Amino acid sequence: MRFLTSAIFSALALTAFAQGNAAGKVDQKDVDAAIDRGATWLGANGGLNGGDQFELVMYTLWHSGTFPRDDKRFVEGVKTLQTKKLEKTYNVALTAMFLEAYDKVANQKRIAECAQFLVDNQCVNGQWSYGEPFPGIEAPPEVASGGGGGPRTGGGTQTMKRVPIKRNRRGPEKGDHSNTQYAILGLRSCAAAEVIIPKETWLEAMKILEEAQDTKGSWSYGYANPAGATDAKKGGPQVIVQKNPGYGSMTAGCAGSLVICKYYLRAHYGMNEDFKKDKSVVDGLKWIAENFTVEENANYEKVKSTASVPGGDKYTWHYYYLYALERVGMLGEFEHIGKYDWYQIGARYLLSVQDAGGSWKGKGNAAMGGQNPVTDTCFAILFLRRATKPVVPKTTSGR
Repeated sequence: MRFLTSAIFSALALTAFAQGNAAGKVDQKDVDAAIDRGATWLGANGGLNGGDQFELVMYTLWHSGTFPRDDKRFVEGVKTLQTKKLEKTYNVALTAMFLEAYDKVANQKRIAECAQFLVDNQCVNGQWSYGEPFPGIEAPPEVASGGGGGPRTGGGTQTMKRVPIKRNRRGPEKGDHSNTQYAILGLRSCAAAEVIIPKETWLEAMKILEEAQDTKGSWSYGYANPAGATDAKKGGPQVIVQKNPGYGSMTAGCAGSLVICKYYLRAHYGMNEDFKKDKSVVDGLKWIAENFTVEENANYEKVKSTASVPGGDKYTWHYYYLYALERVGMLGEFEHIGKYDWYQIGARYLLSVQDAGGSWKGKGNAAMGGQNPVTDTCFAILFLRRATKPVVPKTTSGR
């Protein structure tokens, strides 16, 4: 009966979306019900027993707000994330993101280990690649918070002290913008747990993102040097000599990454960076607005025959793009991108295409990131829940 009701709701929602029913806001009860169905499906089918998607599933179930947190598999999953060997950029970044959201005070040491992994795996040119495991780090030193304040409150009655991270090594020569945006998301969560990322890490990431942006404001997966050109210079980014045309998922992800880098360079190191007025961020948002869609990965179809992408179609990495759109909108608190209320439009779309069983599954080539109900359901839930916190902390006063 529950699935039948879901099927009827999805059919009605799809009709409304197709008719361009853009007036008003989505009903939060409908959003919550969709998230609940999605989280229930993930719990039954979503890889809680391990695998490459494990960290993403755990992060999603936490943010769903509906999945039982005393579920034995979830409890065991937390323990796994607290002890699992740190091996790959995506997984380590998501581990930091989960633990910071779950309990950043109790897990500060583990979060600092994630930070060390990410800092030490930054490529020579400022990007990140898939990463290489390292033995781990000892318990980080406890350093009192600077700036005239005492220890920061992390939750409950406990406090956190600032934990500085120092770079011990470098990663390979260059990486890609997908690993890069997730590494930066992970570092942002580390910084939110008072794990202080080196200035050069933020600075090099910012520079390579700025340099890789094309003249129209977009980003692609990577960049290419013509034959015979020099590769990345030791010690920092180089001027890119060839820029590939960009598309939605990379542009939204890289614009959001710049918001993070610029915020922490200003907040922790006093640099004159203001992401609200920054040309690279503004140009990226303008590109997203000019190519706005939630029904496919924006502009991917147009660039698939170029060096930007190896193949696929307009639905390739579609839900990955929607989550990137949510992140840039939430990170910078951009309620509208251009004239588009990105959340309302995206939420209506996702409500209209949820499967009767509760999952989401894109239509793209399975070999190119499409038709993966686990990851697509995760990205849909994270979008609907607006799971990403703005970079600027909210100040609240209580009685």
